[in-house]
Amino acid sequence: MTSDLISPVSGTVVQINKYLTDPVGRGAFIMPLNDDPYNAGWMMVVQLSKPDEVKSLLTYQAYADLVSK
Repeated sequence: MTSDLISPVSGTVVQINKYLTDPVGRGAFIMPLNDDPYNAGWMMVVQLSKPDEVKSLLTYQAYADLVSK
């Protein structure tokens, strides 16, 4: 199954987490996204074309507050 990934920043993908595209067992490749999203579950590295866009990103807490409404 595939899906589009919408990025909040502009740029070029320069690296992807190959582990997420190479399933070891049924559904195993998705585990890092759920279990360790800030370390092993990274998806891609983006070379920013508009670095100032980073200033408008939400913090974890701001996002949590937004979706809890």
